Amino acid sequence: SVLYPSFSTFLMVNVLARWSDGEGVGDRLVLSACIGRDDPRYGRLLIDAITEDQGIAVDYRNDGGDLNDADGRTARSVIVSGWRLNETVAAYLWVNLGAIHLCTTEALVGDRALPRA
Repeated sequence: SVLYPSFSTFLMVNVLARWSDGEGVGDRLVLSACIGRDDPRYGRLLIDAITEDQGIAVDYRNDGGDLNDADGRTARSVIVSGWRLNETVAAYLWVNLGAIHLCTTEALVGDRALPRA
């Protein structure tokens, strides 16, 4: 089960999970790194404040299906581009289970990346 601190968090997580399923849009993994849940850098990514000019952060907890789990896993999704005026390429971070994933909706053409139309 996933526990959301607010209804707006629930909405944002679901928008992030489904936004690239639209026609003509896709997302791809650009970078993935497993640094471990005990690494202080990972902890900072989960709890440090993110200002509005840096991105949009969405925090939630996953208890693995056990609502009584005392060690629920905190996760965070951060939209880092694509939400500002005149931005066309969207990028977001997903931080969960000791891993950091950077994804984008920027299209690939051959070996070169081009912005979405």
